[in-house]
This record gives sequence, C-alpha cells and structure tokens, in this order.
Amino acid sequence: AGLAYSGVDFSRPTSTSLWVFGLRSTSVDRSNLAVFNGGAGPVTVRITLFSGSGDGRSVVFREAETVEPLGWIQYSRLLDEVQMQNAYALVQRVSDAGFFSAYGVVNDNVTNDGSFLLPSFDLFAGTTLTVPVLVESSLYRSELVLANRGSEPRTLAMTYVESIASEKGQSFEVVQALRPGEQLLVADAMEYLREHGAVLG
Repeated sequence: AGLAYSGVDFSRPTSTSLWVFGLRSTSVDRSNLAVFNGGAGPVTVRITLFSGSGDGRSVVFREAETVEPLGWIQYSRLLDEVQMQNAYALVQRVSDAGFFSAYGVVNDNVTNDGSFLLPSFDLFAGTTLTVPVLVESSLYRSELVLANRGSEPRTLAMTYVESIASEKGQSFEVVQALRPGEQLLVADAMEYLREHGAVLG
C-alpha cells in the first residue's frame, strides 16, 4: 500500500479557508504544500504560514496566487523559503468565486516516503476530536500533531483507551499545554503518552 488521497466533492460549495497542519523542515523531513482547483473557472488564494514554535511569527507566503481551472500548484520545501522549521498554513480564497482545496506532504529526506496531511476547515464546533488509531509495532509508529491556532493558551486533555492489549478498555489521561500559535509535532505518539504517565500495553 502506498500514499492515499481523499476525494473532494466539488459539486458542493467549498470552504473559503483551509488549514494545513504538520508542516516541517528538518534534517529528517521536508514539506510541500499543494493547492488545486476543481472548478470550471479560475480561483485566487492567499497563503499564510504560521510558525509552530509559539513565537507569534507569520508570513504571507503568496498574496494572490491564481490557480487555473482544473489546475494544481505545489510549493516544494516552502518552509525553507521563509526560514521556518515547524509551521502550519492557512489557504484563503480571495477571489469572489471559485473552487479549491489544499493538502500538505511530508517527505522523508532519506527514503523519500511521503505522508499526506489532510486540510482542516476553518470552523470547528465542539470541544472534542477523536483520533481513531495509534500504531506501535516493530516497524511503524504513529505521529501526533497538536496545534493551537488561537491567540490564547490552551490545555488539551487527551484520553487514551486501550483496544488490543490484555488490558483492553483501560483509559489514561495526559494533559498538554500549548502556547498561542504553538504546534507540537510528536514523532512517537505512544512513547509520548508513556512519558506523560500513561501505562500502555
């Protein structure tokens, strides 16, 4: 199995703003951002990058990028251009009309394997999100991305529920504070939970 992409239904109105979290540029990984147009007319978008280090820095990466009908544009290693190592992107439609979506890719600098970053919509109603699966095996680890795009500090309470080991059904809570604008890239989610007090099978 390789990299999988979700389909986008352009027969319905699309959001005017999308967020792509999890971008990074390190000695291990590099990131790309792509914007595409599924409509019959052009669409113009603005792309803003926000530093995930919690320093409050943001950069307008593209003020007005026009994507032609059925067009696709990829920005390779875009964080190198703005000298950020940890960031997330806001893609906003600035034209009066048009259909667009966006996604990110994180590529391994050694193997060139890619990980797909789904976009998030601008509006979120509720206080809870569910991550359905975390993996830990001899070959694979799950990464966890925690982000606070707000202007105030936030504290996240994460409840892990064991589903496979003999202690199935046990739950553990881990609390993580995030500064305004901070994005935390957790390379090994299961080990992170252990380090913060969860007793995992």
